[in-house]
Amino acid sequence: MATIDIGVPAENYTSSWCDGTLINKSNPANASGKITNVQIYTKAIMPTVYVATFYRPDPSGFPNNLTTRDTEYISDSIAVGYHAFDVDLDVEAGDYIGIMFQNGDIEKKIGGEQGVWYINHADWLPCDNKTFYLQAGNALAIYGTGTIPDGLVNGYFMNSVPTEQREEVFGYFMKLVEEFGYYMNPTK
Repeated sequence: MATIDIGVPAENYTSSWCDGTLINKSNPANASGKITNVQIYTKAIMPTVYVATFYRPDPSGFPNNLTTRDTEYISDSIAVGYHAFDVDLDVEAGDYIGIMFQNGDIEKKIGGEQGVWYINHADWLPCDNKTFYLQAGNALAIYGTGTIPDGLVNGYFMNSVPTEQREEVFGYFMKLVEEFGYYMNPTK
């Protein structure tokens, strides 16, 4: 099974961020599937902690608007330091990972990253096309890994096709897609 990764390594960085709904813009999910493990590095005790995956419904028109894809409650209280949690979060390629907690601090990496979308001191889980503020250049110490389901090839399930025939079937399928594209755009 192939691996999905999302977010920024959960490490002890030089700064921290207070409570609210916070989303890493850096390292969006590299594939679709399930996030099965989330790692967090806390700077101060964090009560009532949720993690979530998010997507941008209109990235060109409203680049700072996000919608929750999936949410999971992970703890009443997380002590200071590194922690890993088993989760079951749906994720699509290009999604972002975020966190909501009601007090405490999470480690924050300064510089060299895409940024953090945030709404401080507020629980916005779930949210639907909600406008967040963006702090460019930084990231939070939250990282997720997961798996791509067996047989998922470029977004299409191939489980029912015998292994020795998958390359041939996939080639045929791609030829059909190419022909369909021609009919949808005959100016090629």
